[in-house]
Amino acid sequence: MTEEFVVAHLRERLTEGGAIPIPDYTQPAIAEIVDSFGRETVTTVGRSDWNEVRPVLRDARRTLVLLDREFYVDGVEHPLGEDILRDLVRERSPNVYVVLLTRSVGDDTEHLRAQLAERLDISLQDFAVAGKTAAEDEDGTERRLCESFQILFTAQVCIDLARRIYDVAKGTVDSTVLALADQSVYDLDRAVFQNSLTEGASELDVLVRIFLLRQRVAVDSELGSSEEYFRLLSRLRALRTFAGPLVSTTHGDPAVLAQWRRDEVVDPGERVNAVHSPLTCGDVFVRANSSKVFVLLGQPCDMVVRPDGSRNTHEAIFVKAERQRAETIGSAHCFFSIPALPIADGDQWRLDLRTWASVNLRLLDFAVFSGSGAVRLDLSVQPPVSLLPGWRKMLERARARIAAQEDLPSEYAALSLSEDLQQTRASRRDAVVSLPYERVGRLRAPWAVAAYAAFASYQTRAAFSHDFAKLPQQS
Repeated sequence: MTEEFVVAHLRERLTEGGAIPIPDYTQPAIAEIVDSFGRETVTTVGRSDWNEVRPVLRDARRTLVLLDREFYVDGVEHPLGEDILRDLVRERSPNVYVVLLTRSVGDDTEHLRAQLAERLDISLQDFAVAGKTAAEDEDGTERRLCESFQILFTAQVCIDLARRIYDVAKGTVDSTVLALADQSVYDLDRAVFQNSLTEGASELDVLVRIFLLRQRVAVDSELGSSEEYFRLLSRLRALRTFAGPLVSTTHGDPAVLAQWRRDEVVDPGERVNAVHSPLTCGDVFVRANSSKVFVLLGQPCDMVVRPDGSRNTHEAIFVKAERQRAETIGSAHCFFSIPALPIADGDQWRLDLRTWASVNLRLLDFAVFSGSGAVRLDLSVQPPVSLLPGWRKMLERARARIAAQEDLPSEYAALSLSEDLQQTRASRRDAVVSLPYERVGRLRAPWAVAAYAAFASYQTRAAFSHDFAKLPQQS
């Protein structure tokens, strides 16, 4: 290590009857550990000396504490090291790093670490655990300690950076609210309301964009103006270069991180439909009582509904989505891989760019009106208050057209003329017009735009003349 550390190795294993034999680090192994840090920088502390040393640690330079978990008092083993660990972590000294040594753990320490954090009510990232049972291989002791250091430093660097980003982002939210309050009401009306509604966008989306923009700028400026963060990252990168990535044979899938990744790729139907979010490129539809899944693709600007209820097109594309086997990811140019869709049982999907159909947006608009994602229009229900002005006018126009005729008007009669789609005829029962399709979510940018670009590129591929001089292939 490039930093000089003071290592406090707390050991007290003597009883009235003398030393207790333990299948623990051998004395040569302990000596080797001490020597690796530099013997002049190492202080060995017994349990009886701990109260004298503890205040010194608060003001010490960077200190690595190798702490025994198990102590023997009157011949009985006690986990007194846990009490010391709790006290050290709760004092939150910025320069103290704690590794708890215990025999009750093998090579995989994460489970015990989580249990200790919960039981002692301390932060998981503030300590590491290492097994101290004599290793079978020659380098086992050093490997375990190195891994515990890497676990500790990885957790602390990540959380320290996250906390700093949080502080900056939180402060930026407050300052952005104050800055908006200082703006002229005419500027607010133009930026938040007039310009967004003219483009068929939500005022809430504009405010969210402003907050995210200010946070990003503030975090970039903060991190860019301080070398402290980059020094931390540089040390951790050097450690990772030496030790490699952390690997566990028992640690399960990171459910929280996986869910965050899905949220980055797709919005589920309950978030999209409840607010009557406008139809757009990337919306995901399923056909009722079937496993068929389709992604709606089209030029986003042409699909936008303007304040007068008009838009540039009433047709878009349904492209078939299918589950993708791991071995076929990226295997063919006629497919577009998607990391996730808001569909249960599997996250790896792909669009089959060869299987598509032109669809009628006037019918799919009903998924926006219904609030549940169902392609269903109830003529007796009043327009939702959250509809944008252009969509409200479109709804009123559809209700008037359908109510004025006994049969469905032609523009609302069918989803598509394609033979690849089924159940494309809309049905009418009393005041309800429906189609057995449902919007179940949305593919977010840039995935939606990339999918549309991939579809457009595939459809415009060049067709070359065949090779009339080609000879039969030899078997």
